[in-house]
Amino acid sequence: MMMKPGQNEAFFKSWTLPTVRIGFWTLLLACAASFMPSVLLFLIHGVFPPFEIALKAWGLIIVAYGAFHVIEPISFYSVYGLTGTYISFLSGNNGNIRLPASSTAQDIIGVEPGSDQAEIVSTLAICGSVIVNLVILFVGVLFGTQIIAMIPPAIKDGMANYILPSLYGAIFAQSAIHHPKIAIFAFALCCVCSWLGLSSWLRVILAVFVTIAVTRILYQKGILD
Repeated sequence: MMMKPGQNEAFFKSWTLPTVRIGFWTLLLACAASFMPSVLLFLIHGVFPPFEIALKAWGLIIVAYGAFHVIEPISFYSVYGLTGTYISFLSGNNGNIRLPASSTAQDIIGVEPGSDQAEIVSTLAICGSVIVNLVILFVGVLFGTQIIAMIPPAIKDGMANYILPSLYGAIFAQSAIHHPKIAIFAFALCCVCSWLGLSSWLRVILAVFVTIAVTRILYQKGILD
């Protein structure tokens, strides 16, 4: 991996290079481990789906999630930084947990987005969210059924329907304060895509890449600073 022009050499050697070495092999091992249940099922019980069925299932997954395989790393990287991206895509829950944690931590501390300091803050925030996530998950596994049974149905319905929109709305508002011109354009673009009745994956693609392209053009023309 080559150092970018203007990048701090000490940060590159002490942070970026170790991150790439550890992150690359960790994600590769995680990808290999995801096949272990199927491999063990075949080795122990001799059970394996026909190739046609496996290929069809793979195709359905690609249709449903293929667009996010491209969109999420590009759209989240600017917030996460390199290390945060490795950790987030290994642990999961990107949009609903890791992104709010990273974005909020950087905003509270006041670091410059995309800087070395922002990447460190983002990494610490994401690591903290992973630990909290594991603790809550552990409690949920042990006592989740009892806790959910105590919650009134109206509150459960509200949590199921409005938690994610609330999170994304809060993140959007947080970013809109710092970049109102971009926020207005992005919001208008999403409204137009929704009005046209475009599919959800096409809306996401247009919202992300068109907004990035327009933002870059505005920066180059000096309209944004």
